[in-house]
Amino acid sequence: MKNKKLKNFLTKVGLKTNKKTNESEVVFMKNNIFSSNLGGDVRSYFLSHDAYCCWVVYGALLGREDGVFSVSYLDANKILEDSNGSRTKLVNSLGLTSAEADVFRKGPLHRVDILHPEKYNLRLANGYESSSNCLYNTLFTDETKPKIVFLTENSKKTVLELENGIWVDVHYGKTDGKGSVVLDSVWFEVIDDEATPPSDLARLNGKYVTTSGKIHLPNTENYTGITSGGYKEAVTDNFPNRSDEVFHYTIYGGFWDGEAEQPFEITRNITAYNNPVNSYQDIIVRIDQSVSDQALKNEIVKNYVEISFENIAAERRWMEEKGEVPKV
Repeated sequence: MKNKKLKNFLTKVGLKTNKKTNESEVVFMKNNIFSSNLGGDVRSYFLSHDAYCCWVVYGALLGREDGVFSVSYLDANKILEDSNGSRTKLVNSLGLTSAEADVFRKGPLHRVDILHPEKYNLRLANGYESSSNCLYNTLFTDETKPKIVFLTENSKKTVLELENGIWVDVHYGKTDGKGSVVLDSVWFEVIDDEATPPSDLARLNGKYVTTSGKIHLPNTENYTGITSGGYKEAVTDNFPNRSDEVFHYTIYGGFWDGEAEQPFEITRNITAYNNPVNSYQDIIVRIDQSVSDQALKNEIVKNYVEISFENIAAERRWMEEKGEVPKV
């Protein structure tokens, strides 16, 4: 392998190189990458490939201004373990609606670990966050998940009359086509209350409006931050997309109900940062700077493995050909 070819590729994906760079310095992690020694101080969240391409890769700040939901590092590990490759179980564990879950069908999944969430106003959600949906504070299992029918762009409805006699514009998601409205800077999903079973609608504790104009505000009664899957959730403010603040992972494989079963394949992703990662050694230095516990530091470093330039290049070409990552 000629270093010139490697250097051209690393430059293309936003990584800096120098004369000492070689292919062994491009590092991902094994499939057993998640250390059980990482405690609840580290927070994690999952997102679709569309969301990753739009809001994460090369971004300076990650999350949302009004709060991004996350679970503890160990709970994120358990979600992956318990789902056993099932994307359906994974998204249900996160308390996603069926419309939100459908977005996860395209491309690989992604995981972001927030290394220092306490610096970014870690707190319980109040249900008014833009990322909070109608299932907020609503517990259910795979079998008892409420059957919700959302207003979609197929309805051609552009405005909605609310119960207070005010007309509001309907916005439709670019990826899921789901209708929503903005009330006092807060986003509300629009539920078709003629098509949604009344008993399921009555169970919802999150914010939403209905096509008949009813406004439902978040119900925080007895809310303890537990998701439908039984995991503890919280939110943080925006945080920097730097390798001393976050870790990125790409999750390939998995299956939806009715598909042939296959396991998740998880790799460490070093191409998403706003501050370029120069090499394997660069990541080791940043781990050394950001993790004080020596045993934990050793565990993280131990989980790193080398992967060849050809495999990384082939993976990115495959994704570019499918239009699943923006070309750089």
